[in-house]
Formats: sequence, C-alpha cells, structure tokens
Amino acid sequence: MKRFILLVAMAVMTATSAVWAQSKNVKRPETFNFQRAMEAYGNENYDEAITYLQQELQQDEKNGYAYLYIASINNYREEFGKALTMINKALTYLPKKDKEYVAAAYDIRSNIFLATEDTLKALEDINMAVKIYPDDDEEIEKRGDLYWQMKKYDLSNIDYLYLISKDESNASGHMGYGRNLMYENKLSEAKEQFSYVIKMYNDYSRAYAFLADCQLREKKWNDAADNLIQALSI
Repeated sequence: MKRFILLVAMAVMTATSAVWAQSKNVKRPETFNFQRAMEAYGNENYDEAITYLQQELQQDEKNGYAYLYIASINNYREEFGKALTMINKALTYLPKKDKEYVAAAYDIRSNIFLATEDTLKALEDINMAVKIYPDDDEEIEKRGDLYWQMKKYDLSNIDYLYLISKDESNASGHMGYGRNLMYENKLSEAKEQFSYVIKMYNDYSRAYAFLADCQLREKKWNDAADNLIQALSI
C-alpha cells in the first residue's frame, strides 16, 4: 500500500514537473493521454486512468510507464494475473536509467509474488529494487520484513540495523529489529527497542502493543495489560 501511495505521488510529479524529469536525464511521457491518465490516477479515478493508458498504448505500444501504472491498478484491485502481465511488459520497456520507476516496477512485481505466495521470487525482486535504487528505505524495510517471515532473523537484522544506522530515529528500524529479538526470545533487548520508540514517539501504538507482547511472554500480566490499554487508547 505504501508503494501504491508513492506511485500516486510519482504520477502527480510526472504530470506537473517535466523539468525535474529532464534534470534526471530521463524523458518521461508528456502526451495528452498519459497526462490525463496521471491526473485520473492521482485522483484515484482508476477506470478513467486505465482508459487513457490503453489509448496511450494504442499510440505507443512500448510505453513502459503506461504498463507500470496499469499493473499498479491491477495489483491494487488484486487482479494478479493481469498485473503480472502488465508489469513484465513495463520491465521490458521502461528505460533502465529511470531507476526510480524500474525499482518501483520490481517492487510491484514483488507484491504480486507475495500475494501469490511465491516468496523466493518476491525476494529476488526486492533485492533487484534495492540494488537499482538503494536510497529507498522502504525497500530495505520490506526486505527485512520478508526475511523475518522466512525466519532468517540474521539477514533481517542487517536490514533493520542499517536503517537505524542511517537514522537513529527510524521507528520502523527499531520496531523491526525489536520484533526479531522478541522472536529470538531475547526479550530484554526487544523491550529496549520498543521502549526507545515510545520515548521518541509516545503515540506509537504498535510499540506499546509489541512491548505488551514481550511482557506476556514473561508472564508480567499487569505490565502487559497497562501497555495494551495504552495501545488501544491510541
């Protein structure tokens, strides 16, 4: 969902800032149909967006950007077969130097593979996205989460600790690392991570909930109850 929202922002950026694209030495579509599609996409009028994107593809069947946005909509609607076909075409035709969009395409395809429970292919695509666009912390976080799902805590820790090293206030990094520690039964260390997040962001409900989870594992019922109440109140 985060990446889908990001793509909406990218759509608006594409529609309103050709100068930015040129400054990155990337020529993105500026046709009437594509611009109208971006406006509709940004306004969440997805049927209208697809209509314009299909018209764009009738004019230029190698427009990788059009395929990407159609795939993004298909994925959002959980039409995974259509989404996979479209994103594969996007990866065929997107200019390789437009790293932001190519990384986004791999991210979308990884979401499709996750939805269809193909974990290994999903991981391959997340790794590609990180390799192409290493400044995207969201991809690092996503890979850390996937490693956690695969119970590869050592690899997951590397990603979360990297996020923390870049920004000590990165709540997602601390939460992910703390969750790994909790599942490794390192409860005292895990609680330190969640408590640190609470000190930084005292309205972060998940930190209270995860802290309570640790306390339940320790059979500290009263402390856990207090933190669960705090989480629910937020």
